Amino acid sequence: MGRAVGRASGRGRGGVMAKWVHIKGEGNQILDLSVFCQSAINEHIKMPWSRGDYTYSTDGKILVRVPRRNDISENPDAPDAEMLFREAKSATKDWHNIVDIDIPPVQIVKCAFSDALDKKTGECPEGCEDECDGIGMVEKFELVKIGQAYFQNRLLYKLQSLSNCKLGITGKLTTAVFNFDGGTGLLMPCQEPYE
Repeated sequence: MGRAVGRASGRGRGGVMAKWVHIKGEGNQILDLSVFCQSAINEHIKMPWSRGDYTYSTDGKILVRVPRRNDISENPDAPDAEMLFREAKSATKDWHNIVDIDIPPVQIVKCAFSDALDKKTGECPEGCEDECDGIGMVEKFELVKIGQAYFQNRLLYKLQSLSNCKLGITGKLTTAVFNFDGGTGLLMPCQEPYE
């Protein structure tokens, strides 16, 4: 399996997990979509948005689509996510139940730049924010092979917390589709690790 390092986005075995929240006045829980966009770099996707019949959330690696939510407004600057769903769904071939996949834990390790933290302010040196967001810790994640494609274990953990999630592999380096109770989504694969 390949290893890589990315920003620390959560704690525990798999980093940030999807959360369900109770909405006051409604009987059932809904998915907290902010979990899927909190590490987005692009300003246009830092918050969930609605368009047409759906509401979307993405960090650029996972894109989630649920039926339109009235509490989330339109964002004309957000990408045309529906086009991505049309392209990926038509190519899906190989389905896997996400809870049946053995996903290695994500490790939280010290950032390579953390020894250079400013002793007075505790801030990272210039450029370090790109690695650890200034907190001095990063996720050391592994690549997991599913079908013919590789995915980051930290992203698979988010999917594993979705009820009845199934991942559809579309190809070695093409976007995978996932379905879960209450929605659907897309997951970006990774390059095959070097040995």
